[in-house]
Amino acid sequence: MIDFPAGPTLNQIFTVGDASWRWDGTKWLAQGAALSYLVGFDIPGILTLNAVFAHVFAAAVAFPLHFSGSQARGSVAAAGSPVVTFSKAVAASPLSFSNIGTMTITAGTTNPTFITASPPSFATGDTIRGLVTTGDASFADLYLTLAGTR
Repeated sequence: MIDFPAGPTLNQIFTVGDASWRWDGTKWLAQGAALSYLVGFDIPGILTLNAVFAHVFAAAVAFPLHFSGSQARGSVAAAGSPVVTFSKAVAASPLSFSNIGTMTITAGTTNPTFITASPPSFATGDTIRGLVTTGDASFADLYLTLAGTR
């Protein structure tokens, strides 16, 4: 049985495995094969506290729980455990962000761990923002790709 999200927003995309559905305001409609939507970021230099990067969505996009399938690396391993907090702003309130998850780089590595409370989804015009909430004096040159579907 599929556990659809409660309180969906108009045109929200819900994806489980290779299948996806779109909320039309009344019911969930099955979609054809989901199309990939990749969001890439490149943050050069040392990953400093309060560094910000963002993306405004040109289409409705859904990401799996914990941004599964997404990747990140750096050119220098972390001394501590830097954290990037991801937040969402809807198109109607583009300056009001709510936290949706984190990415932590384990000390001594360049490997990320993504955590979200639920699968994030975005409508056209919504924004995702990454904010470095724990910097690191060593970790450098973050390059990141979030893998979603539309």
